Amino acid sequence: RHLYVTQDGWVAVAAEGERDNTEQARREWTMDCDGVLSLVDKRQLYINLQGWAGVAPAGRWTNTAPDRRRWQVHSPSALTADFLEIAAVSEVIRRHCAGGTTAALVTRNGRVIHSKGYGPGVNSGTSLSLLSVTKQFT
Repeated sequence: RHLYVTQDGWVAVAAEGERDNTEQARREWTMDCDGVLSLVDKRQLYINLQGWAGVAPAGRWTNTAPDRRRWQVHSPSALTADFLEIAAVSEVIRRHCAGGTTAALVTRNGRVIHSKGYGPGVNSGTSLSLLSVTKQFT
């Protein structure tokens, strides 16, 4: 069974192929180091003002409060290797770039598994100059 987004933007649980759980892009989630669960199209899982789970980009509809889109994983076995690597990389970036602005992009097998901006006014879509690539994380 998967947590997925229905075609009209609500969150549901069903096995692959059941109901309208037919598209991988609507059931493949990534969690950033802040606990925000996002789909590939950057829509985020959040709880609306009436207590229903839905998806929307940050700031759209009622996805306006950060505390309604932060989630926790309580079982260490539920954490994927990708998430643990991303959390480690994000922590290094936070410590070494405190107060500055930067962005991180993590790929695996040619697929983006994480993108995030750090610093005031920076997000994963902000264009920044590439100064150097001196370290690779493996």
